[in-house]
Amino acid sequence: MSIILRLVLSVVLSIASCLSLASEPPQGSSLRFTPSGSSEYTFNTGTVSGKLRADGESVGPGEVIYSETGQKISRVYGWLNHYRVFSDGVRYGRGMRHLPSNVEAHEDGSVTVVWPAEETRPFRMQATYRWVAPNRLDVDTEVRAEEALSGFELFLASYFPDTFTDVRIPVEASDGDGPDWVFAPEEDGYRQAFARDDAAVALLEDGRWELEPHPIEWTLQPQWVWRPMSLRRDPETGVTVLFMTDREETFIVYSPHSTQRHYALYYSLFGRDLEPGEVATARSRAVVLNNPDEEEILREARTFFGD
Repeated sequence: MSIILRLVLSVVLSIASCLSLASEPPQGSSLRFTPSGSSEYTFNTGTVSGKLRADGESVGPGEVIYSETGQKISRVYGWLNHYRVFSDGVRYGRGMRHLPSNVEAHEDGSVTVVWPAEETRPFRMQATYRWVAPNRLDVDTEVRAEEALSGFELFLASYFPDTFTDVRIPVEASDGDGPDWVFAPEEDGYRQAFARDDAAVALLEDGRWELEPHPIEWTLQPQWVWRPMSLRRDPETGVTVLFMTDREETFIVYSPHSTQRHYALYYSLFGRDLEPGEVATARSRAVVLNNPDEEEILREARTFFGD
């Protein structure tokens, strides 16, 4: 074997070893949700730790701690929790996170939360939470319509501590070459909406957001969203949480202005008619990064979106 070939092989093996180590959780941690009583689950991936369904409530991963610094990186309702649900002219209660649900733990360490259909809620919904790497969480959402649902929408919400004031949302670049980034400044609106297309705008403006409780007025932004993704970053520590959702099934990305008191990011899923018995699915992902540059963010996007 030539010296050059041996050198190339050594580099390849070194890279493969690094990638393998990066995908494995540190000793004493795991990519599993562990029961901790009252339908609550804990996790410690080595990169982050926290709770799913804190106190048995129907909420996403909350009280998340970044292990390297001990910094809190989510609030009590957590990330990617299932909040408001609409169809044309109807809002189904306060939100799925306020409703009782069933839970099932799986052998692979994932957890599925199920909201059964009811007379006043003619759909079944479930969400499966799964750690796919120490810093990557996937949430697979499935909705089965029990009757025809027109303009069905699920609103996903994520909340951060007040140190996460750096917001980034990618929008279509004016030159068509990759995204431009916007930062949700206060002068652009109290609550900002970045739509996918004209059909998404029509749903946003059909009156559903005027329904009680807690109606919201969104400020539609002039740019189309580039991909359904956004992030919040703590500018002092550089700790960043990037969210990405199903490209085909996400029609609006939202953020309040960067320092608005909710310190949140939101997504609207589905936005289409469902026939009786039809099943709609969407995958969402949260990625925790340490002071990433744009290339690292776009690399995560390419991995998730496949383009």
